[in-house]
Amino acid sequence: MSATPTEASGLRHDATATFETLCLEVMEVPVVKADLEACQGYANCVVGAEDYFDIDDDGVVVLLKTEVPQADRGRVEEAAHSCPVSALLVEDQ
Repeated sequence: MSATPTEASGLRHDATATFETLCLEVMEVPVVKADLEACQGYANCVVGAEDYFDIDDDGVVVLLKTEVPQADRGRVEEAAHSCPVSALLVEDQ
């Protein structure tokens, strides 16, 4: 029995590996959570990651994005940790 064209070229293996990698990445996407009652509107988070955080008219944090790709994780965690009242958290789902 001869190999199919996709098996012979290795495409089937590469596609399976890529699919498995994507599944793991989807399952491991960190999320940002905010304690809106604790937020005092210091806006340190906005300075550190303005594409993830904003402050509304009442001085409370607004999450512009909740899922954090690994490429942004360090920067977003640093911005969250800059909150003087610890109102922000980045955690794995």
